[in-house]
Amino acid sequence: MTSRWRFISAHHLEYGIQRLCRILRVSRSGFYRWRLAEPARRARAQAEAVLTE
Repeated sequence: MTSRWRFISAHHLEYGIQRLCRILRVSRSGFYRWRLAEPARRARAQAEAVLTE
């Protein structure tokens, strides 16, 4: 599912979020929820990187 969200994020300016979500058969609310969670994912990845060092 994440690859679909990334694809929409990368191409939304060209095709529009609504159209991409319809074509990929995902919910727009799911996409926006994924996008809002980006800072938390980034912070978690940084914390994991610190732990692995």
